Amino acid sequence: MTKPLIVHIADKDEFFPAEGRARVVEAVKGHRQIAAYVYRDADHAFARVGGVHWDGRAAAIANGRSAEALVAALG
Repeated sequence: MTKPLIVHIADKDEFFPAEGRARVVEAVKGHRQIAAYVYRDADHAFARVGGVHWDGRAAAIANGRSAEALVAALG
């Protein structure tokens, strides 16, 4: 893999069981091009403005991480 990948995972995602979330996090540990971040107490689609599970704090952190990765990839 030559391009970075960021995975944003909601800790309370009703559509993604805890076992699956844990497997993804474990699978990407130590991979230099993949980062997985888990957002505590966030639910599915937590970064969708106006969405049912909108979480402004988690969304701001996730969006910031994505923006930083984009800048690094383009730099």
